[in-house]
Amino acid sequence: MSTGPETLSTREREVLELLALGHTNREVGRLLHISVRTAEFHRASIQRKLGLTARAELVQFALAHDVLGNGMATNHHG
Repeated sequence: MSTGPETLSTREREVLELLALGHTNREVGRLLHISVRTAEFHRASIQRKLGLTARAELVQFALAHDVLGNGMATNHHG
């Protein structure tokens, strides 16, 4: 099973990028026009799919897999 960003849905990649940029679940929800609970669900799904347990690991993963700055989430304006 692949553990790269390609295993994530488009929305999960957007959430991952915003979380890695330091946004809270509440901010992610606002930026993507989803509820906080939905943002939390996506974060949990990302962590489960990638085998990560801590938020810091999400940042490390995003950096290692060139997820930041791909324009997916950074084009959203609140």
